[in-house]
Amino acid sequence: MAKQEIPARRTTTQRVRPGVRATQSGGSKPSMTWGFSFGKMNLILLLVGIAVIVIGYLLMGTAITDGDPAMNDGIWNNANAVTFAPILLTIGYGLIIPFAILYRGKKESLTEPEEAAA
Repeated sequence: MAKQEIPARRTTTQRVRPGVRATQSGGSKPSMTWGFSFGKMNLILLLVGIAVIVIGYLLMGTAITDGDPAMNDGIWNNANAVTFAPILLTIGYGLIIPFAILYRGKKESLTEPEEAAA
């Protein structure tokens, strides 16, 4: 039976996760580089979500009748407001705000155009 050699583990190069830069001083701990990934499009989407939520609350506030509270006891008389306000709030809280937080945008390609490569 032939004895197999196990390759030695490399110690000269460190394997570092993407986005992490190794230290220049040769220390054992890599230095972290952090970036704020919440860009312009994320802020626009977040503001749209907040606007939809505010419109939903304003619409919900118009559904209660004005007048003597003892007489109407807070009766909801605007059927459109009662229908559309919860829908707007659900869209704002459940769809737009999470999408604004999770949106990453398109990555820039590092490849050269074909004309320059030829």
